[in-house]
Amino acid sequence: SSKALKQHSDSSSPHRAAIHGSGVLLSMLVREFPKLAGGLPRALIKKVLAVSEIMVSCQSNEALATSGSANVCIRAGFCILSGVLSTGPGGVDSHMPLIVELWQNTVKAAKQGGKAIPQEDVLDCLGAALTSVVSFLKYCSELLLSIPEALYQLTMLLEEVFPLLLPGGPF
Repeated sequence: SSKALKQHSDSSSPHRAAIHGSGVLLSMLVREFPKLAGGLPRALIKKVLAVSEIMVSCQSNEALATSGSANVCIRAGFCILSGVLSTGPGGVDSHMPLIVELWQNTVKAAKQGGKAIPQEDVLDCLGAALTSVVSFLKYCSELLLSIPEALYQLTMLLEEVFPLLLPGGPF
């Protein structure tokens, strides 16, 4: 029933806030690591990206989607990804296939119209993914030319997104 769902959502609210806050904190810490002596170890980038991947993959978990937790996890995952991307192309280049896959899966979920994510959360999740695309373009744009297929993949991704956001689109 909707009353039971609302009570469940209300009881999970502190946990969702903790997930969001932890994602923001991790994103900020990762962004600061390159400024330290020794910089940001590649192994740490790999681990942080694994956390981001797990968070974003919540979009395929229907149990989380119905509780509203998937939205928070996905946004936190893309926040973490944005933090990694803000460190520049040095540690990101070898992870581009994963990063593109995360973006593509989110666009695919948005195009499905709320099957995996409730319709009211789709735009939030798509916005978080696009924010990380902007971070990529700002801090890692040279990878568009140095990694085969990167420019093509990003162009195709944006071509799929724009019709969703135009008048007559689902949003």
